[in-house]
Amino acid sequence: MLTQLSSRSNRRLLMGLQMADIAPALATFSHRLIPLPGQEHKNFADVVMLERISKQTVILPTKTRPRKLVFHGSDGKDYPFLFKGQEDLHLDERIMQLLRICNMMLAEKERDWPSYTAQHYSVTPLGSRSGLIEWVEGATSIFQVYRKWQLRQAPASEIERPSELFMKKLKAYFLDNKLPLQSLADRQKWPHTALKNVIQVLIDETPKDLLSRFYSYSTNISCFFPRHLVLDESCGFVLEAQTRGSV
Repeated sequence: MLTQLSSRSNRRLLMGLQMADIAPALATFSHRLIPLPGQEHKNFADVVMLERISKQTVILPTKTRPRKLVFHGSDGKDYPFLFKGQEDLHLDERIMQLLRICNMMLAEKERDWPSYTAQHYSVTPLGSRSGLIEWVEGATSIFQVYRKWQLRQAPASEIERPSELFMKKLKAYFLDNKLPLQSLADRQKWPHTALKNVIQVLIDETPKDLLSRFYSYSTNISCFFPRHLVLDESCGFVLEAQTRGSV
């Protein structure tokens, strides 16, 4: 119970801000001249316009503190998005475009069932260091699975964020191997052996059954792997080859 109360109190602290306090112009925004992001594939007659923006924005307790916004569309529906700063989302946008192209190519074989599909979402860069990401409702991230396990295992006073836990393990490695602690502030100076060691320690401390939730979404194991894992790995291989200059 103490753990749950602590978790709830943390969520309240990060609940959000009033839009009028952080962006008065957006709080009073009201017209239908701007289309909502992620509608490039639609006919113009079917495009939903932005009518207004929710009065409250929710701040997520992750490293870059992204903001969850809700756009009210001209069709009367709500469209949640995540506003991310301090990151260049152009690469994310290209990855989503590649996944959509893969789905179009695989959709030609309509006799296959279940169909091969790669899940994707809208990514709209707003500049070199910010952008909007479509909020996927009902999804369970690996971070959430790990975080819930962590909350169940540790007393409320000992709960650490994954990033804090990683840095704690990394600092311990530096101390054990007599490496300069000043290098912790510069990622480029982190030895590869240190990173491998920290990741392995974290893996050893994490139960092996945490991913069972993801497998339970499939009818059977033969359905999960060819329809999701193999396709995602194939797309990942293409992306990795591209970054290495092989394509």
